Amino acid sequence: ESRYIKQLRYHFGIEVKHHVAEAGLSSSPDVEQDLVKTDEMMERIDDMTYSVSALQNYVSCPAKFCYQSVLKLKKDEDVAESLDNAMIGNVYHNAMWALYHGEDAMKSDGPFEKLDGNEAAGMPVVSASYLEGWLDREDEIRKKVVSLMKAELNADEISGRDLVVQRVIVRYVMETIRKDLLLLSRYGAAAFEMIGLEKKIFVEMYGVRFFGVVDRIDSIVPGTVRMVDYKTGNDSPSVIAVTDDMAEGAVAKIFDAEYGVRKENKAALQFHIYDRMAQKAGLVSGAGQICNSLYATSDLFRNVPAVFPMSGKFSELMDERVQGIIDEIRDRNVSFRKTQETEACAYCDFRMICGR
Repeated sequence: ESRYIKQLRYHFGIEVKHHVAEAGLSSSPDVEQDLVKTDEMMERIDDMTYSVSALQNYVSCPAKFCYQSVLKLKKDEDVAESLDNAMIGNVYHNAMWALYHGEDAMKSDGPFEKLDGNEAAGMPVVSASYLEGWLDREDEIRKKVVSLMKAELNADEISGRDLVVQRVIVRYVMETIRKDLLLLSRYGAAAFEMIGLEKKIFVEMYGVRFFGVVDRIDSIVPGTVRMVDYKTGNDSPSVIAVTDDMAEGAVAKIFDAEYGVRKENKAALQFHIYDRMAQKAGLVSGAGQICNSLYATSDLFRNVPAVFPMSGKFSELMDERVQGIIDEIRDRNVSFRKTQETEACAYCDFRMICGR
């Protein structure tokens, strides 16, 4: 009760009646019903370009896929006062992109145009001597990271918690340089041949269009193409260490409901799609081999990123499951189900619409 109301009662003896208006939130009776595909949905599906994140959403919750990729619903944009986890990942990715593009891209006061369509691979080769030189230029790397953070926040300066974050990101970049040097030494190579940085790939496969952006594509050994992805979460590189003997179990962990929705399995699906896209795009010639490396910051300070060859059996089994998902999405008679893993609903952008 406000002070003004209390004064009315105390000074003037006015009787005040209190009323409470409530708008209770309750689940609608059809909250657990699937989303039935309409004519409009089918038109959008027929015209859709697929991505790794879209497939990951469908595997975790077909209804989420519908809201985001078919209906194109988006959450409200929040104005961030400090870097969130996604922004930290962006700054680390952008710093690595600039570093492997060369001296001009690393100028802290220069424009950053990576997201404006610059698809160049950067320097044709990134030599060990170039990387070693940056180990003595940590201050310049710090200035670049600060400029990227300001751009991400649309701010003139960084302060508070972000000063700590800046030091963490600089450590990520410096450690990535050290690990890349160790990787070159391990293979007896003098340089990485750069094929693409933030490489945009458009291909048609599984009967539909696919689009993806690969963090880095390089080659250490002639005849081998390496797909690289940077992760700032708790991802474990072991999820992509799949041999033919492990293939069936690995595929089951990605798709089968009994294993639940596990974030770490998303990386295996991501690399499979990127590997197939690289092949379709002609980035691997002749009898060349594709290998995968996951630069996870949770593991970066302990181990040199491993290089895992693509398992033939795993790829074949994944092709079958991915094709099955595409066919299911395009089937008018299969509705978009809601996940049974309701713990994930607490963090879903569409939970209010869904009713969960």
